[in-house]
Amino acid sequence: MCEITLSVSFSEQCMFPEEWHLKSVRKYLQFTRKKCARDPAPLTEKRTFLSYAAGLLESESQEECLWGARMLDRLMKDGEDASSIILRSKTKIQSLVDKLGSTQTGSKSESDGNNDNIEMRVLATRIVAHLAGGIQLKHFPGAIQSVSSLLETTV
Repeated sequence: MCEITLSVSFSEQCMFPEEWHLKSVRKYLQFTRKKCARDPAPLTEKRTFLSYAAGLLESESQEECLWGARMLDRLMKDGEDASSIILRSKTKIQSLVDKLGSTQTGSKSESDGNNDNIEMRVLATRIVAHLAGGIQLKHFPGAIQSVSSLLETTV
């Protein structure tokens, strides 16, 4: 009961869209609980919801990556600064840049996968735009092509 109350309160405070607000906070709480059960030492580290969302960008799972992008986008719209977390990680930036030019669908049905792909491209575009001043495209293979692909298609 306490977890549900905390999830509702936190997700409402972050103004997450109703269709995924509870799930995102529950995922964070489950992740934190599992991490603490394995090794309580990370409790001394600053592990925030923002760093959790940014960490999902490196996930092998397209669904997890999409969740991370959704949360980051919402938090950044609310004024959170994710630049220090994302810009110090080449893999996070490369993942976002790759998503800009991605046209592949996931393993879901064709229309669901395409919708997720479009949503991911839009979210990645907004996140990269927010961080653009700190990204040096020459350090990321395919970055120029990914960015230019946004100009060639309608998203």
